[in-house]
Amino acid sequence: MRECSGEEEFEKQDQGRYDARMEKHQWQDDSGEFAILYRAEHFGGNWTFSSQEQVGGRGDDKADWIRLEEPVDMEHLHKLRAVLWNKYQRKRCPWKLIDKLDKVIAKREEEE
Repeated sequence: MRECSGEEEFEKQDQGRYDARMEKHQWQDDSGEFAILYRAEHFGGNWTFSSQEQVGGRGDDKADWIRLEEPVDMEHLHKLRAVLWNKYQRKRCPWKLIDKLDKVIAKREEEE
């Protein structure tokens, strides 16, 4: 049986904590009269996407979010990638999350 070095063990522990917490990321798409607010949630290695219409400015936090059906458009994945990249540059998002999303995007592009 091979023993893990201290650094490998830390990475395993860090990965476990990372997958166990939910990450939420939001962005807005303006299209004329109203805006659409998108939310992407990452939990347990899976992404879920939701949207909500915003009429006249701010969205209603109590309004229902509509879950987007799988597979989501590549446009949504690329916009999420841009949001995560901006957060990463401000040290508010781990690189592992961007790397995982890049793998999802690459897999989807291969399928198309």
